[in-house]
Amino acid sequence: MELSSFVCDLTRAQAVDHTQLLQKLWSDYGGLYRLQLRGAAMASVIAKRIDLLPPTSHPRGWQGQIGHARKQRSYQVELNWYRHYAGLTSSLCRVPAYLGCHQGDDDLIVVMEDLQSTGFEPLEPRLTDAHLLATLRWLAEFHARFMADNGDCLWPSGCYWHLETRQQELAAMDDGPLKQASAALDAALQGCRYQTLVHGDAKTANFLVQPDSGDIAAVDFQYVGKGVGVRDLAYLLGSALDDATLLASGERWLQHYLDTLSNALQQRYHWSPQAAMAVCQQWQQLYPLAWADFERFLQGWSPGHWKLGRYSARQTDLALAQLT
Repeated sequence: MELSSFVCDLTRAQAVDHTQLLQKLWSDYGGLYRLQLRGAAMASVIAKRIDLLPPTSHPRGWQGQIGHARKQRSYQVELNWYRHYAGLTSSLCRVPAYLGCHQGDDDLIVVMEDLQSTGFEPLEPRLTDAHLLATLRWLAEFHARFMADNGDCLWPSGCYWHLETRQQELAAMDDGPLKQASAALDAALQGCRYQTLVHGDAKTANFLVQPDSGDIAAVDFQYVGKGVGVRDLAYLLGSALDDATLLASGERWLQHYLDTLSNALQQRYHWSPQAAMAVCQQWQQLYPLAWADFERFLQGWSPGHWKLGRYSARQTDLALAQLT
């Protein structure tokens, strides 16, 4: 399907004046594009064009049928998210509006609102305290909004490092306590009574900010699915803060997230203080396990990764101690 023609038909634009490649998708599965429109209701749109054929390479050498099947499923999950869930969010957990899609045998196109046309800008890789506070608020509001949602047509367990989908990386790990505890970690995270929808790839690169209002929006929902909110939290903090800062202030950011989550559950969804406290207590206990679960993935996928720092190791030790 020719991209410009499809977008013109979808938006009733007279023409596409300019198409800009914003970034290539991981492992060369396609690209993310901004299309400037003439004669349409919106000045521009974002289109994610996915090539569903197997790639020839992987940035870290993990190409193969297992990874390809996971990627194909992730793009279908993202389409399901935009079709069925994006419209259920609020301005407190802003996401792009879904505009339409094309599904072919070998390609998929998802067209969505261009958030930058409404004043949003990408976050800097290392967040200011104000931007981190606002992003934690987005996570808390998102998790409160979808608390107890079944996640129909999404991942049954969100996050791109979920154990069931990462058996190759598990096999590549050196044997040791963390590898031996991998199934128990996964069971504890999935067995929590309080499940919500998690973004699944909540790194700073997937958030935008509106400079005037400070509002946050999120993109890239390939790995959205059921889970405990601290999985998103651990991943966000690990992408936003260096090891020294995590060691100094990680627990403070955790408490801020939990306080914001509790307030959102009570004020917007009419939970009792006792029920909101129960969620926060369980998720606080699972916070080290969320870190350990991601450390398990990294040790198999990229053993020298910069995120394998002292804070992650400390949380992993706490998690393993909980399981014994």
